[in-house]
Amino acid sequence: MRVSELAALDALQGLLVEDLQIVIEMAEDRVVLAGEVLIEQGRRTPVVLLLLDGALEVQRDESTGSVTTRVPPGEWIGVVDAIDERGATASVRAARDSRCLLLPRPELEAMLRAGHPTAGRLLRSWIRSLGQQLSRVNRGNEAMLKLAARLGQPE
Repeated sequence: MRVSELAALDALQGLLVEDLQIVIEMAEDRVVLAGEVLIEQGRRTPVVLLLLDGALEVQRDESTGSVTTRVPPGEWIGVVDAIDERGATASVRAARDSRCLLLPRPELEAMLRAGHPTAGRLLRSWIRSLGQQLSRVNRGNEAMLKLAARLGQPE
């Protein structure tokens, strides 16, 4: 993993070159195989991950195995659990062979406690990512409401 690779990612927009170097030093660049579970719903997540290439599936109801959403490259995963510490709100598995950057929670938490400037910039990137994810969900909800309204109206 090179700084130039990370600098090109929208998810890391706002991080300085020295921040990117710190991320590279602390993170594991890993290939995950299709079907591999990265995060289990209800369990604490040991990492925050950034999907570099491939596709991940997020499942909220494991009893049915239904896919709630697919995660495209460039998205942060595990951020909510890293912030609120209540356990993952969903399970995440690789939909196909994928490449992720895994940032270990203990190192991230130590940076946050120490007030390290990189931690603040990472938090801002996470917040931006969560905002983008919520916007996509809202657009999907709006489309579903419009469809439901059209289906409910007589011809």
